[in-house]
Amino acid sequence: MARCLRRDEYTVGWVCALPDELTAAQVMLDEEHQNLPPNGNDANIYTLGCIGKHNVVLACLPAGQTGNNSAAAVAMQMKASFPAVQFGLMVGIGGGVPNKEADIRLGDVVVSQPGNGHGGVVQYDFGKSTPNGFQRTGFLNAPSQILLSAVTKLRSNQDRGTNNLSPHLSKLSNLPKFVRDEAGSDVLFKVAYNHVKGDGCASCAVVGRVQRKERTNNTPTVHYGTIASGNQVMRDGATRNKVSSEFGGVLCFEMEAAGLMNTFPCLVIRGICDYADSHKNKRWQPYAAATAAAYAKELLSVIPTVSLASERSTSDVRHQKINEFLQLLYNKACIYAETKNRNRERVPGTCEWFTSHELFKQWNSKTDGRHSRLLYVTADPGCGKSVLSRYLIDQVLPGPQRIICYFFFKDDFDDQKSALRAICTILHQLLDLNRHLITTAILNTFGSRKEKLFESYSELWDIFIKAASHQETVCVLDALDECQDQERKQLISAVASIQAYGPKFLLTSRPYNYIRADIDGRLKSPIDSIHIQGDQGHTVGTIIKEIQLVLDSRINETAKRFSLEPDELDLMRQQLGSIPNRTYLWITLLFDGLLDGKTGITKADIIALSSKVPQSVYDAYEKILNRTADHKAARKLLHIVLGAKRPLSLPELAICLVCEENCSSTQVAEKLVPHKRIKAHLRDLCGLFVVVVDDKVYLLHQTAREFLVHNNRPVPSQASVTSKFQNYTFKASRTDSTASNSWQHSITGTATDTVLAEISITYLHQNVAEQYPSLLDYTAINWASHYRASAECFQRQWTSAALEVCANNKIQMQWIKTYNNQSVIPIFGSPLCLASALGLKEVVQQLLGTGEISASPKKSKFGQTTRRVVSALRFKRKARQLLDTGRVEVDSKDTEYGRTPLSWAAENGHEAVVQQLLNTGRVEIDSKDKYGRTPLSWAAENGHEAVVRKLADQG
Repeated sequence: MARCLRRDEYTVGWVCALPDELTAAQVMLDEEHQNLPPNGNDANIYTLGCIGKHNVVLACLPAGQTGNNSAAAVAMQMKASFPAVQFGLMVGIGGGVPNKEADIRLGDVVVSQPGNGHGGVVQYDFGKSTPNGFQRTGFLNAPSQILLSAVTKLRSNQDRGTNNLSPHLSKLSNLPKFVRDEAGSDVLFKVAYNHVKGDGCASCAVVGRVQRKERTNNTPTVHYGTIASGNQVMRDGATRNKVSSEFGGVLCFEMEAAGLMNTFPCLVIRGICDYADSHKNKRWQPYAAATAAAYAKELLSVIPTVSLASERSTSDVRHQKINEFLQLLYNKACIYAETKNRNRERVPGTCEWFTSHELFKQWNSKTDGRHSRLLYVTADPGCGKSVLSRYLIDQVLPGPQRIICYFFFKDDFDDQKSALRAICTILHQLLDLNRHLITTAILNTFGSRKEKLFESYSELWDIFIKAASHQETVCVLDALDECQDQERKQLISAVASIQAYGPKFLLTSRPYNYIRADIDGRLKSPIDSIHIQGDQGHTVGTIIKEIQLVLDSRINETAKRFSLEPDELDLMRQQLGSIPNRTYLWITLLFDGLLDGKTGITKADIIALSSKVPQSVYDAYEKILNRTADHKAARKLLHIVLGAKRPLSLPELAICLVCEENCSSTQVAEKLVPHKRIKAHLRDLCGLFVVVVDDKVYLLHQTAREFLVHNNRPVPSQASVTSKFQNYTFKASRTDSTASNSWQHSITGTATDTVLAEISITYLHQNVAEQYPSLLDYTAINWASHYRASAECFQRQWTSAALEVCANNKIQMQWIKTYNNQSVIPIFGSPLCLASALGLKEVVQQLLGTGEISASPKKSKFGQTTRRVVSALRFKRKARQLLDTGRVEVDSKDTEYGRTPLSWAAENGHEAVVQQLLNTGRVEIDSKDKYGRTPLSWAAENGHEAVVRKLADQG
């Protein structure tokens, strides 16, 4: 009975492309093992066995699917299912390139070996189109050292006459078609003489033959050198010789090896079955497959086996490194499924204008080099681009052996408008489910760079392209217009320069000319780009029909909800169907926003509704927000959602809404809306303007942010900024009729940071976290950045509170370790060290005794009590006295890193704090920490040019 081994006991992977190659490989096995059950999504079917002491796993490409990409997919699945495989062999047939240096004959064997500046295999059809013609790019890795050492040993045996393939070939003697005599005659034709017709060369003239000296025996000769790999069969002698010359001499052409060399360390072994010209035939293929398999068996006989324990240890270490790599990568990515699902699912029957478009069908088909790998889709706001992207990702694009990656840019959170985040996200999607693509080279790079690797856009992009090039990878990047400007240009440059057989990209955007100009400017040839315009041209009529389909669907849902009579249904269709300039978003706002909360509807209501239907999306937003009964709370909610650094969960947002200056845990408990009612509470405040997806709160649409935020609005004056929320957000507490026109462009970024700074500092300062810890993670990490970006008058009035958050040990212990997990700060240092590291210039001023503090005996602009102001004044006077006497240690070092306040401020680029510290005249600019680093070196490493200049000028 055949033995049954574990997966981790197989150490050699053998890949072939054709049935004859698999047959020859199976015959070479000394022993065949029992098959193992399928492993997950692995589509390969394996033959297991051993050759000598090596346990070997054989796999063949699926029928009809030859080529580099298919070979890569098979090899990567093999590595995933058999993690102990140490090296591979790509064994099969190829087309020989006879030349003066190498007398290659049919049935000979060619083995890949580095030379002429190549790793042993070159991909001759990989590169890019340029004005000067096709330019080859990229470099394929050489085989592993153990394989090359074995080749050296066999070549030595061959020189001594002890390397004989005949005993191995004799194992195939009972299979007639694999015998040399069945192959027929070996005829080479002149380069200029093309095949006449038919399967054989019976009709080809004798005059076209090359006269060669007959060999004295039929023993195959083994040749070593460069093998050329491509995705198409080489069938022309002139082209064969031209490519060979360009690479300094090629011995063989084949179609699979280039897909393996950078991810599956293997030696390529090819039996010569033709001469890569028009005179191809299949008679020599079985024997050529046999000679290649015989050489592979002979090769394994000279390779020593590694102990299983050592291999398991190596496998375990690799597994740990992969997990660490993926975890750190995920930390830099966004929660991709959640961001995708923020978008509505499509209405059945819609999006067909796109999926039926001929250009999309061409792009979505298996790439054959004739069509672009880049598809660019534009449409106006609210026309359903993101809904389309979700539909494609979920239902249209997935397929066998196809990997889907995606990123939805959103302008409402920093991590969703960053191209670096996008690369981390799609790279994690690619590698997490295809861990076999994480090569030793990637892990070595990670080992030397660690976290810094995930800050390098170019390195991550290079990893992504290499990994994505081994199987069909489709990437959807939605709302490219919402990516940060400079990062978008970098991303466009990278995507537009993708070379042949790289991943496919689908980009969506609003129809901005500057984005199209960036794409067109980066492309080397018009054929590299296909633009489907959803905002103009012949697709507009189709989109209008689909919008009507959505409108009809929503009208029918409304009719069922309110049990409308047939004449009422007809009236609604007539009234709403006649309104021009409708979009998908307009329909959503109409039915989910303006009809929300109604319990019944009459003909009069329908007529009234249609007469008041918003003519634009902004008009709809105004109507929705003006329905709120609590303008003050609604504005606070919008400021929080707009200004948050990441999406807030419902429990976090619930605390934010009730967290006000001087509030205690008891007061929070009294005002807190229970979790089961918070969704309804948000709907009451802002209607459809905010949505909840996976328990997190978002704005409905990018246009909602554009409607509210006025980027150029001046920062409110100190007189208009008070701690009472309704005042410092443009007197939003007004409930009279004038407030109804105050929503559009009524909020600034400074105002949102001021709101969140007050909430965060209050939460920490009043120890609310002890009873309600759900907001601690957010406030710990973000309170300082909100404070830095808040209104200057707020910073001055809340300086002492911010100081207590830094200096009070009990308060500090709540948040500082959480912050330190994200960015290193001086946990064991003075308050001045901590404030300097965080860039809190007002706090630093107060610590140095130079800050201005309100001395009013009544409440300050931010409601600070007289007690707090008096305390702050006393602290200032004491700090000034200590500084004057030299007892304030401006250059004090933290005990963990040995760094001064100046060093911390310089590293983080806090220019104002650096200047404050320099102005004391008591800092040592060249002070070194425990690592020998100075403030100047920290600033220079992190690219803070202004700080570098200040320090250099002082030096």
